Amino acid sequence: NASYFMTKQAREAVIENQNDADKIENHKQQIVDIHTAEETSSQRLDEAEATYEETVARINARLNEHINTATSDMTSRITQIDAEIERQKVLMLGQPDVLERIEAMKIAVTDAQAAHERQITNSIAGLDEKWDALHTRQSENLAAQGQVETGPFTGGNEEKARLQQERANMLDRQKEIESERALLESLLRTGPDVTKQQNEIAALEETLATQRESLRAKHEPSIERLAAQRRGLELELSDTLLKLNTSAATEVAELDEAYQSDVQGVEHLIATKDARIESLHAANSEISDRITERNAAIDAEFESILYYRMAKWFQSQPGLPTKYDYAMVQWCIFAPIGAFYSLISITLAFVGKSLQSNANPSRAQRERAKLSARREKRLRNLDERNKVLQERVREQDMDLISAKQNTFEAIKQVPQTLKLHDGDVARPSKAMTWIPWCACMVMSLVAIGSVAYGMTRAEMRPMAFVHTTPAAHLKSPAANQNHMQDMLDPVVTIETANGVGSGFFVRADGLLVTNAHVVDEFKEVNVLTRQGPSKLGHVVQYDADRDLALVKIEGDDYPMFTLMDPARSELG
Repeated sequence: NASYFMTKQAREAVIENQNDADKIENHKQQIVDIHTAEETSSQRLDEAEATYEETVARINARLNEHINTATSDMTSRITQIDAEIERQKVLMLGQPDVLERIEAMKIAVTDAQAAHERQITNSIAGLDEKWDALHTRQSENLAAQGQVETGPFTGGNEEKARLQQERANMLDRQKEIESERALLESLLRTGPDVTKQQNEIAALEETLATQRESLRAKHEPSIERLAAQRRGLELELSDTLLKLNTSAATEVAELDEAYQSDVQGVEHLIATKDARIESLHAANSEISDRITERNAAIDAEFESILYYRMAKWFQSQPGLPTKYDYAMVQWCIFAPIGAFYSLISITLAFVGKSLQSNANPSRAQRERAKLSARREKRLRNLDERNKVLQERVREQDMDLISAKQNTFEAIKQVPQTLKLHDGDVARPSKAMTWIPWCACMVMSLVAIGSVAYGMTRAEMRPMAFVHTTPAAHLKSPAANQNHMQDMLDPVVTIETANGVGSGFFVRADGLLVTNAHVVDEFKEVNVLTRQGPSKLGHVVQYDADRDLALVKIEGDDYPMFTLMDPARSELG
């Protein structure tokens, strides 16, 4: 009790240290809340940016719809005017039946010339075939003349004369074919006689030209008026499109102003965040210094108290001993010492009782008789309990035998071997089972002796505690959060008409990697980065077998992931 009251101030210092530690944790929680507020502001900014982009897209869609409506209306009216202008121009060309007649006559003349040329060409081709046949027959005739034998009594002279006459006839026929061919070629050059048709066509064209002059004077004012109406519609369409674009630009400017206001608010929060965090860190440093000074003062004041030094033996963390350390002193040192003295007191009482019994034999006999009676009564109770237990054991044995029989019957139905016990395995000796108990007793005696030896020393060196700091690689939650943000910066979102996917930059000039199934054979995709608004990406490489694709967007200085050298890669 004296030790407890002597260390009261030290224990109160522990409470003050705990309160200061709670303040430090509170400041750390405030820092976390600041980072959370920053993240919430960033999320709000992202939502504002998404809302801004969505509203701009809606304005552009409405603008495109109005433009399409106005353009469609004006285009319809302009188309009607163009059709009327074309109709007036057709009327200026003259009577349609005259035009059709002229065209029909020109086609007839052209067909007659083509038929004449085709007929003569076919005739010339027939003459060429006859010429080739006569040339072949002449070659055969000359060969036959060379084979005819001449002389008396052979008849060869008559045959040769016949062949020569036949060859002369063929030469005459060749001359006729040549004259016919020359005549046909002359007819082919001159062509058919279409002078009448051509004169008629010229007369009709002259009449049509006269009509066109009068029709042009009649329809040209209407055409000019329609052209002026068309130009007026085009100017009206231009004014309408200009008004629509101006209105949409005004709405987008107002949205941009509101978005920039949100961005400035978030930037102000980020700018003041660092100052607030620095002030909280400074407060934590001041509290930590105060705790260190308090610990040093308590150590210097209470180092001479044995109870304080014992509590520091069981201290598990730097600083001052806590109530748990003092409790360990009571349970591990004071309680065993009290138990030791209690055992000595009980032993001395038993010895005194024995000496007193030996001094009065009659009383000792009565005591032994009472002890024997109690022992006999206890033995009878044990016998009765033993009988009850034996009966229960017998019933349990019967149940166990029945269960074993059922088990063996079930095992017989299963094609397997169940090994219950291996008789060759050596069981541990009794000496081996006593060794742990003996070791525990020896260690207990050594511990009690060490405590007793330590209590006998007047001066005892205080235990040295090393104040450690967290490892360099164990960062604070804020640092881990910043590191996570750095890791997420190269990641982008890719949107197509079929869905949404992800990718990441591998070069600072805007080259990024994604899966082939994300782009899905699209040539252009929409890329959302964490550095600004969405951008148009072009698919520069596509490999469906490896499920990889390369996309390029405009810009530079993008955050990127560094790909590992394949030569240094390892499994796992």
